[in-house]
Amino acid sequence: AHISCNHIVTPWGDGYEPTGEGSEAAVEIVGSIFASQPSESTRQPASADIQAIEDTLVAIADVQMLRGLAAAMADSEPSGFLRSMSRLHWSTVRGDAYQQHGRDLAVAIFGPVENWIRDEFGFSIEEFFTVGEAVISIGEDRINAAGDQFAGALNKFYPRTDLSEDESTQLSDAFHAFFFQRPTGLVVTVDDVASVVDVGAGTVAAVLGRLSVGVGELTPADYKSPFDPPPFFVRPFLRRGDEFVLPVPGHIVRSPHDLFEARLLARFPRFSKHRADVVDRTAIELLVSALPGATYGSNLHYRFDDGEGLQEFETDGVILFENYCIVVEGKAVRLSTASRRGDLVRLQRDLKRSLEEGWQQCARVQRFLGSGPVAQFTDARGRDQLRVECDPKRRVLFINPMLHSMGLYAHELPTLRALGLFSEAAQPWPVLVTDLRVIVEMTRTPAELLHFIEWRQSLPIGDTMTVVDELDLFGMYLFGGLDDMTQLSQSPARLQVGSCTTDFDAYYAGESGHGPQIEKPRRVLGDWLPDVLEDLATRRPPGWLTTSMAILDLPLGEAAAITTFAQDLARMRLRQSNWTAETFGDTTIVALRRGIKPEHLVLELAQNLPASPRRFMISIDNSRPRLLFASSTSR
Repeated sequence: AHISCNHIVTPWGDGYEPTGEGSEAAVEIVGSIFASQPSESTRQPASADIQAIEDTLVAIADVQMLRGLAAAMADSEPSGFLRSMSRLHWSTVRGDAYQQHGRDLAVAIFGPVENWIRDEFGFSIEEFFTVGEAVISIGEDRINAAGDQFAGALNKFYPRTDLSEDESTQLSDAFHAFFFQRPTGLVVTVDDVASVVDVGAGTVAAVLGRLSVGVGELTPADYKSPFDPPPFFVRPFLRRGDEFVLPVPGHIVRSPHDLFEARLLARFPRFSKHRADVVDRTAIELLVSALPGATYGSNLHYRFDDGEGLQEFETDGVILFENYCIVVEGKAVRLSTASRRGDLVRLQRDLKRSLEEGWQQCARVQRFLGSGPVAQFTDARGRDQLRVECDPKRRVLFINPMLHSMGLYAHELPTLRALGLFSEAAQPWPVLVTDLRVIVEMTRTPAELLHFIEWRQSLPIGDTMTVVDELDLFGMYLFGGLDDMTQLSQSPARLQVGSCTTDFDAYYAGESGHGPQIEKPRRVLGDWLPDVLEDLATRRPPGWLTTSMAILDLPLGEAAAITTFAQDLARMRLRQSNWTAETFGDTTIVALRRGIKPEHLVLELAQNLPASPRRFMISIDNSRPRLLFASSTSR
């Protein structure tokens, strides 16, 4: 409990893993040692003992880092890089989803199979969350109460510095009591939890009992090193007698499906397909919600000669929106422990089952879409479901939604191809289904979602960019972190993408009641262009999507510059002329006085304007600027 407090308990705003300070991996190491090699001592730990453990954890972290880097130093080939990154990922990265997203996904997976999970574990998924959230709430309330008590003692003397010996002793005792009282707030019994929930003590006992590992219960062989998976990945509570502690709350709120699926997969053969169907359905529903008016089909079949005679194939989903066709191929496979330790043989096998098979399926659908004037998809019984007319102008996107994170491997295509993987030309977007939810919730318009997917695919990921977290990329997209990708792709330097998720973290913390509510993070484009984008998405005039994409192509600096020009500078200049123009970087913007028609100025503009990759034309009247035209050579 002391180590948990040191690493996962912090005042609001300080941040904790996976967003800032602290180390859940350190907590897992200590808890795993208690579970596999217990101490016989039951005395209260002294401060020196706790500090000695913390010092040892720092040394272990250094060894983990060195062991990861040693793999790359010993082997300069792509295999060395992958082995190095896998070891570092295993020891540092925690959690696949925000709390409410993890819960919703787990309910979608386990709610419909309540009989199975109740038969195997003795409780339902909703009862699990009721108990787990109560344990977390009890700890928070107790720690806050202990903090308030200490603050009261401190305020009794603050701001005095001339304390008597007796007063100094009182203050020292108050601090000592807080230091040892605070961690004990994390320790609960069945009765503690049952007193604040309405599911009954028997259900509380079932949850805590079935999902806990006892002190000394495991053999030393069950946990030999920090590179072994901690037992808390599947049994998140540590138990001693009738007391329980939740070392890392994230294990029950961020990826709760991890706790149950292995047991259900082993016992119920149909659970595998059910789980995969939930991933596919969730991803398609998210995408369709972000693309109002889209036509789509799921669990589609098609007959196609792909070089080996006419056969029937399946695809998880196809979505049609404007001139876009989105092919969805979901996967629920996870990387094995051996892969995460750097076993490249197992890694290749796991990636074939997860990413590569999905990519091959996407590539086959692409060939089918171009095999004739019309591509006809049916359901399993042969009934027509979706008809896609062949159009060379149609943009085809491939999305590979996943239940489990592939970590770095989802962002290292060139390195993986050097090992013989991913020979298909198709390049789907491998994305956690929970990350897809964040992206859908943060985009304002359909154009923004489509633009992000295309922007992401244009990045030199794996070549000159190292990425671990998909939401880091999305954060960079929203907040203007990468303006000129051309320079990056031509640079010999390698860019390590760091954390760009703090705005998302703060927003979802507020949404879940664990912090102040803030506005939803949005793409930074100023105070004029977002309204233009939303107006285009609402009215959908001819060419609205192309116009929207040209706006979204704007780097942050140029978006700010043309906004200032449109709202202020152009209005002043047009007092003296029918039109005015300015170039900012790669963007030229033309402003027309009210009543002036663009076709009357074609020759004049052609003779006076530079050849810019992006061009905007606006009309200025007494109201806000009105966008007449926008183009980008990349479109």
